[in-house]
Amino acid sequence: MSAMATVGEVPELVHNLFTTPEDNLAGVYGLQFYIRGKPWVVDVDDALVWDTWYARCGMDAGLVYATPFDHNGDMWGAILEKAWGKVKGSIAVSGAGGYVATGLRSLVGAPYYMYYADESDLDDIFQLIQDADAANFLMGAGTDGGGNDQESNGCGIAKSHAYSLITAFTMTDSSNDRHDMLMFRNPWGTTSYGGQWSGHDPMWTDELVAQVPYGLDPRTEGSADGIFVMPKENIIWDSGCIMDVGVAHYRDGEGYTDDWFDATDMDEETHVYTFSVPSSAQPSTDGPFPDALYVTIESYYSEVIPMSCFEEASGGNSWHPTYV
Repeated sequence: MSAMATVGEVPELVHNLFTTPEDNLAGVYGLQFYIRGKPWVVDVDDALVWDTWYARCGMDAGLVYATPFDHNGDMWGAILEKAWGKVKGSIAVSGAGGYVATGLRSLVGAPYYMYYADESDLDDIFQLIQDADAANFLMGAGTDGGGNDQESNGCGIAKSHAYSLITAFTMTDSSNDRHDMLMFRNPWGTTSYGGQWSGHDPMWTDELVAQVPYGLDPRTEGSADGIFVMPKENIIWDSGCIMDVGVAHYRDGEGYTDDWFDATDMDEETHVYTFSVPSSAQPSTDGPFPDALYVTIESYYSEVIPMSCFEEASGGNSWHPTYV
């Protein structure tokens, strides 16, 4: 869900997901996902699951899963969720949680880098986030918590949950002190953040609010949309608030090309693969991030692999596919 919300910040990327971009009488839509790093098209119809509980209570019937914000009729999220559920085996499985990295890799195919900040490198990671924001890269974050997102952590936000990282900015107060800040969004559309610089913090002044991006006033706005701001110190991995932040290097607009290599019927022997970098590839000095060669090794998602594949013939030890 958080990856969907992050991609939703860039309408062009949402359009790119749909190979059938317009409504049609057949009610069938194609969506492109990156599975094992390769683009695959998944077809679904527009039949969605409705909850009649709302109707029984005298309200309009509502969708069981992804629902358009404010009932505005924008159905791309519900169709996308259904298609992703087809990939993962069911919508229930696909909605059982996961990492922003997996979601963004699957939706846009972009390499994703996770960072665990500590006090020694906090300034460097904050600068990296600012650079990524300037490059219009997609960003996310996650909290620790043992898998239960119905509990709150020390700063009042959900444990074991994923968030969109919208932007990084700096405010200067009347004493000329700098405050490095981050803006997040909870894909649930709500927030209970109660740490420093929450909407109820008396430190907010009109002068400081005027320095918040997008004209947001954290004192009165944002909470209904799940948006909140916090100081950079809250992304230190053991701060009890945000455990990790991540950046997806979405660079298709710069002329990057992709190559994929399939390895099937793998055994336990060592396999060596070689590749050549085209001689035409030249480093670029444009932008905060230079040209780069990204290499990933990925398998199918665990939910779409038969359980028998997880059990070794000898001893019943389990293994789990992953990507690098």
